[in-house]
Amino acid sequence: MYVRGYRGCEAELAIVVEDGWRSRGIGRQLLDVLAAKAASRGVHLFTGSVLGENRRALGALVAMFPGMQYEVRDGAYQVRAPLREVVT
Repeated sequence: MYVRGYRGCEAELAIVVEDGWRSRGIGRQLLDVLAAKAASRGVHLFTGSVLGENRRALGALVAMFPGMQYEVRDGAYQVRAPLREVVT
């Protein structure tokens, strides 16, 4: 899911993949669908938080959103991923 921020063109992203379904491409498929829907509705940037130990999720985000920027704050990656640069 995503939730638009007060600016309207930004949205906070949240994806959950149950443990038994990980490493099957489900997260990437969810990201792809969410990014396409969000972009068609005027969202230009996803924001979100990825736990520091979840390097696979961070790797998927970096692969899909080459313009993504992040910073580490309180043990988590705070990400900003522009949708105009989505790689599918």
